[in-house]
Amino acid sequence: MTVSFFEAFNARDLQPVRVAESFVPYDKFQALTGPSHSLLIGPRGSGKTTLLKMLSLEAMRAWTHAKADDYRQKLDFTGVFVPADITWKEMVDGLTKRDLPEDCRDALGQAAFCVNVLLALTETMASRLGADASCAAPTYRLVPEPKDIDQVIGDIAQSWRLKITSFSFAAIRRALRQRLDDLYESSNRFQFTYEPAGRTIKGLYEFIPYLSLDVFQCVESAVNAFDDAIGFKNDRWAILFDEFEVVPLSIQRRVLMKLRATSRKIIYKVALAPCGPHTTSALDSFARPSEGDDVVTIELWYRNKADALSFCQDLFLSKMETNPHLRGMSPEKVFGPSSFSEDAPNPGEDNAPLLPGLEGNEVASWVARWLPQFEQLATKDQTFAKFLREKGLNPDNLDSSQIDPSPSAPNGNTIRKIAQLVAFRNTYRAADGKKVGRKPWLIPYTGWDALAAVSEGNPRWLIGMLKSLDSNMINVRTDPIVSRSDQSEVVARAAMTFTEKLKTVATEENTGISTNVPVFELLSRIGEALGDILIKGNFLSDPPMSFEVDSAVAEDIVDSLRIALNFGAIVSDDPRDHVAGFSSVRGKSFRLAYMLAPQFNLPLRSTGRSRKLSSLLFGKHRSTATLTDEQGSLW
Repeated sequence: MTVSFFEAFNARDLQPVRVAESFVPYDKFQALTGPSHSLLIGPRGSGKTTLLKMLSLEAMRAWTHAKADDYRQKLDFTGVFVPADITWKEMVDGLTKRDLPEDCRDALGQAAFCVNVLLALTETMASRLGADASCAAPTYRLVPEPKDIDQVIGDIAQSWRLKITSFSFAAIRRALRQRLDDLYESSNRFQFTYEPAGRTIKGLYEFIPYLSLDVFQCVESAVNAFDDAIGFKNDRWAILFDEFEVVPLSIQRRVLMKLRATSRKIIYKVALAPCGPHTTSALDSFARPSEGDDVVTIELWYRNKADALSFCQDLFLSKMETNPHLRGMSPEKVFGPSSFSEDAPNPGEDNAPLLPGLEGNEVASWVARWLPQFEQLATKDQTFAKFLREKGLNPDNLDSSQIDPSPSAPNGNTIRKIAQLVAFRNTYRAADGKKVGRKPWLIPYTGWDALAAVSEGNPRWLIGMLKSLDSNMINVRTDPIVSRSDQSEVVARAAMTFTEKLKTVATEENTGISTNVPVFELLSRIGEALGDILIKGNFLSDPPMSFEVDSAVAEDIVDSLRIALNFGAIVSDDPRDHVAGFSSVRGKSFRLAYMLAPQFNLPLRSTGRSRKLSSLLFGKHRSTATLTDEQGSLW
């Protein structure tokens, strides 16, 4: 089976020790290490699993980064990583038979959840008593085995209602795994043993007595007994719940309720997608935790491309440490600066040197490269010519003085701001105003700033692109080291891989969301509409690059957008409205992820007005042949 361009770098499949080998700390990790309940909110690939695994005991012992010791000294808890991926959800779904009453299904699901949490806790307690000499810090949170360890293990087993064959953590693990098997068997036998009228929650509890165990009480009693025995009564423990949006709603509700708890002993750190049941019904039945007071919420996305640049640079430098040809080099040296940002010095032909500033001879070089773009567009686009006249410029006889980009020039800031729009419009617009159906123009997505922007600060995306360029980073005689054509090829492949992924996204029960509107088809409509405004409409110096989800948009479209947000295909321009993400996307503005920009020939602009989504989808510039009427479903 072919491994996806991005999935090959999924931390879910790596042991914590492997994750720690290349982990680079950054501001999001700094926030997560605090001694408080935390919600880690981000789309797929944004690093949630990596961040939580790095807080586990195994990863913190193995970590060799220069700042690792500082973090180990600061951390005041022992991390217990609890995976909750789709495999675990399928196990619970298989366990909770559909013909059982809802309360019985919830009880069985919570029992399976309890076993998984206790298994993770057991592994971590055992690790506290043992060291791995190969680790960077084998003694981190290592404690000597207490003399009364048999008593501690016996008490834990009794509290968890386990029958063990020896006084060891290995015996507890075996008993917990046996309990999972017993859950399957007992729930099936319960189905056939009881008459329908007798299959009540009371009957199920009588048939499987350990269903009444409370996972939180089990955890607290165990760590209290353990810490008392090792002489660290004031120690703290952090339960790290990964990919929690996939677990049953009843379990989400119980865990999120604990975020209001003030236990000195246990803190919870939970990874969630931006949208899901946890932002709608899960928190409606009780007072939500207060952000800042009860819980710290950490967003794993960047609204503006500049915000992600620092993280991307640190990640790049860490990856290049293993490349002898590039060690110590800056990403700008390897890839060159980007040629189509608002402040770019020139349009950057393939492998052309890109100038770092806008002073002296550099202004002349800028003008020499950009002037043909302005001249050509002014000839084929009367609305652009009109715009130039309104600025006091002569579109019929443009010269270097008129498009001087210097801040001190009369139109300097405007000229620099619109340059990339002029280039895009000139490239894709024919003389008759129609779009040119040419091969995608990828040079605007090359150069370090552009590559970082396309990645959205998503570590899986950036690592995927860097890994694909590894073999190109060996010829240090060129400038930049990796050619624009090689960068273009990788960006095109990354964008295509992402679009193919979006085309196959499930629309039924996707993190609790269902819709009749295919995700990528909706994104395509949006991207094409924005592209039409940019290329075919009247010239705008600030064309819309984002869209507002207004009240006229159907609910199915809203749900499709919620799924897109969870996959990182759209990025919010507005703050979330919920402590755990977005309870609604209506009334908020979003832009397409920059990874989709090559697909729709859009510039990497973080500015631009917002257009109502209903106008983009059903406005006068759109064909209505394939769209819905007011009562029908979307296309």
